[in-house]
Amino acid sequence: MANAEFIMKARKPNPVVTQEDIDKANAGKAGVASYWKVAFQFGGTRYFKTKPRPSQCTQSEFFSTVYALQEEMEDAIASDQADLESLRDEWAGRAQEIGEECRDSFDNMPEGLQQGGTGQLLEERADAMESWASELESVDLDFEPKKDSIQDALEEQLAEWVEEKLEELRGIEPGV
Repeated sequence: MANAEFIMKARKPNPVVTQEDIDKANAGKAGVASYWKVAFQFGGTRYFKTKPRPSQCTQSEFFSTVYALQEEMEDAIASDQADLESLRDEWAGRAQEIGEECRDSFDNMPEGLQQGGTGQLLEERADAMESWASELESVDLDFEPKKDSIQDALEEQLAEWVEEKLEELRGIEPGV
């Protein structure tokens, strides 16, 4: 994965910074001509207005897909148990699909190449994705409230309330 570099002030236009942005920056408007740059070892440079995510900092289709799934998992918001189960199943399914794509690529290779480095790599990736999918699916999402702790808390509140009311009752004096 390539490292992203933050450029505070562009010197020349690029795909995300125009000459107009540079002119505004030169006029003293901060941040107008700043950008992120990712230069890859084997050629190619990408430019971004905002900090790039890991999925954008790789040229590998495999890693880009895996990182994108991880980013989606980090950004996810679930409102209830059903949402959480749906997300888990979707993520496990996508991890399984990535593994199947690796397995298909391996199967489409000539037998002589399957035993080489690339074949071994594809097998390892497929196994890793299938294992990841299995681990995701195995997460137990059945919610069971802890009855003891809730019961203890209720009993404690009840005891305090009873004591408070008892003191209130004791404080009432007869009018004689």
